[in-house]
Amino acid sequence: MPVESSDIVGTIKEDRLTWQSAKITSDGFVPVIWNVPLNLPSADKVVPGGPTSAIERTVRLSNSSGSVNVPLTIIGMSYLLSSNAGETSTTGVGTKLSGVSAIVKGAGTGNKVVTLSTLSSPFTHYRPIIKPVTMSVWLKAFKTADLDKGTYQGAMNYLVPYNYYRDGVLIRNTLQALLTIKIDYNPSQLHSVSVSGDGVIYPQYYGYPERLVGGATTYIINVTGVFPNEVNIGLKNTVNSDSRYQLLSQTTYPQTGIDYSVRCTNGCDGPTQIITDGEPNINGTSNRLKMRSFNNVSAQATITVSFFNKKLDELNNDTYLGSFVLIFEAGV
Repeated sequence: MPVESSDIVGTIKEDRLTWQSAKITSDGFVPVIWNVPLNLPSADKVVPGGPTSAIERTVRLSNSSGSVNVPLTIIGMSYLLSSNAGETSTTGVGTKLSGVSAIVKGAGTGNKVVTLSTLSSPFTHYRPIIKPVTMSVWLKAFKTADLDKGTYQGAMNYLVPYNYYRDGVLIRNTLQALLTIKIDYNPSQLHSVSVSGDGVIYPQYYGYPERLVGGATTYIINVTGVFPNEVNIGLKNTVNSDSRYQLLSQTTYPQTGIDYSVRCTNGCDGPTQIITDGEPNINGTSNRLKMRSFNNVSAQATITVSFFNKKLDELNNDTYLGSFVLIFEAGV
């Protein structure tokens, strides 16, 4: 008997798994397209069956760059019968009948005998019923495997026994079937973040009669990876969450501080302010900047650190140091 195939096709994009050729029904997860059986023996009656096994199995999805193992369970079968002239009960797994529709849940033959209106092929269409896929499990498997973007494909062989009657004789037949799984994988991930800049603010003095000081320095940030929805820039809290972002004197005490500002001056979409006069404008979770990407695989931004109009007589003749930590994450 030829092996007949069902296909389920899905996409993983931006940390979400969606299906293009499969759907959730009240009975389980099923391929949209039915199998059409070929050359089935004619029958007077039929006892539809489920798969020979309904336990979880591991399917290997692969392409030329790598592979990943994911769990999948066929828990039953769905049929469109050629006709239904009546039904009786027998021993077997649960079967639900509605007209020519038959749903068998469990492994082995079902508990309903369907009388056909004429001697004919017992059913015209069938498809597997799959336990709904747990999205988080599949996403974790793909991430753990550290796969490149691409299409990953695999298959699961399974057998489906059913009984039929002809001329009063009970006969067992077994379908040999194949479930093909294809996933288009578009991960959001960062490969590298590089920072260039000397981090030195050279003071500029101005003002009369009150002397003021200010200055600025810039960093160039380069990010590579796969990020269809830009790159998020977050800000890590200071060690003490109520502290200000300041440059602090290093050798004179009590320490004096300079509140500084940080802004994305090039390469960001929307708001650009990160810190304003020592106070954070963003955080590391819900409120972040968007770094613009080029072809979804690289991004560059200029970050400017500055302070202005600080009274010179409030400062010591000293070196002032400060730090802040930016968090980069592929947008989802």
